[in-house]
Amino acid sequence: MEVIFDLVSIVVPPVVILAFSYMYFGGRRLNSAELGVNPLFQEQCGGRFDNFNLTVPFVRHSIYEDFVVFAYGKTCHVVRYSDITRVEEKQHLFSSGLEYYRKIGSPPYKLIIWSRSPQEVIKFSKIRV
Repeated sequence: MEVIFDLVSIVVPPVVILAFSYMYFGGRRLNSAELGVNPLFQEQCGGRFDNFNLTVPFVRHSIYEDFVVFAYGKTCHVVRYSDITRVEEKQHLFSSGLEYYRKIGSPPYKLIIWSRSPQEVIKFSKIRV
């Protein structure tokens, strides 16, 4: 029995560290659309993409002049403002977030961002949506 506990204590911490690193650093990689362009606003936050939920700091939320980027792990969603129908601040059970609604394109159709500065994000979004 002690062998199992020793094995778990050796295997579990590196697996947790690798999973954390993959999600955190993977989301920080720039997409080809972002190269050479400076974001107007950028933050590390949490998010929900349809039914897939990630907590802070695993999602990168970047607002550019022509598009918004949601990145985590190896996944990067580049959403043009013409594809967004509205952005709303919503109160959920234990937190508040911003909901982006998309009218066309591939899923996810509903993106919720657990932003630390929702008013600033809405300010940038209202100008463009």
